[in-house]
Amino acid sequence: MDQGEPRTAQHSVSQATGLQTEVPCPQCGAPLIVPHQVDTFVCPWCGSTLHPAGGVRIHRLREKPRLSEAAAGQALRAWFAGPDVPRDMERQTQVHVGPLQYFPFLRARRRGLDTAEPLAPLPAPELAGLSRVAAELEAVPTTQAPVDEDIVRDQLKTAVADPDVTELLIEERAYYPARYTYQGERYSAVVDASGGRVHTERRPVGRRTFGEGRVALIVAGMLFAEALVVPGPVGKVAAIMVSAGALYPVIRWAVARYG
Repeated sequence: MDQGEPRTAQHSVSQATGLQTEVPCPQCGAPLIVPHQVDTFVCPWCGSTLHPAGGVRIHRLREKPRLSEAAAGQALRAWFAGPDVPRDMERQTQVHVGPLQYFPFLRARRRGLDTAEPLAPLPAPELAGLSRVAAELEAVPTTQAPVDEDIVRDQLKTAVADPDVTELLIEERAYYPARYTYQGERYSAVVDASGGRVHTERRPVGRRTFGEGRVALIVAGMLFAEALVVPGPVGKVAAIMVSAGALYPVIRWAVARYG
């Protein structure tokens, strides 16, 4: 999902002590707890013989939320009052903010580059952006966020096969799911629990964002100019059809992007 995050965007991490050491099996990708004081041990998933001294270590981290559920609701309503949505959003919108939840990502630290991939199916596309949120993370012994074991093994196997990977982090990123209704339409959003930023893939369109009046005037002006410049009725119709065909995918993308 997050392909190519610069190392300058590293997150603040609070390390805990006394946690078990884990490594991914290079053959099947299963996360394994390294036994103490042994030279070799066997992966219980695939039977491969492994050496504890080799391989990339896995660290399990969980985000420390800074926002309460009430503060997340306030952040969402502040977004309603911003320039990216219709002016009456704050007055006309019914809002529901759910309890704190976590979603897991696998961050592979490489030389000069980080990548982050989800470790479970995304329940909403807005969650993809959580891996880029600057946050304070603390070490935890186990992962509480729901994970797909097959996805975990596949991602770990791919990461450990990359010689440039220096560290693997299983990160649980905190967020508040939100739903709101505007003019009969239902929308969803995610409020990250560290900075209160609203993440959404679809939202009601605001005039200052989409500029639909300006776009309509430009399109009408282009078609009118073509009707004046192009000679003959057949040429005029052909020119207008070509222009309309070229503009259609652009307008369709804008509507899909901004609601």
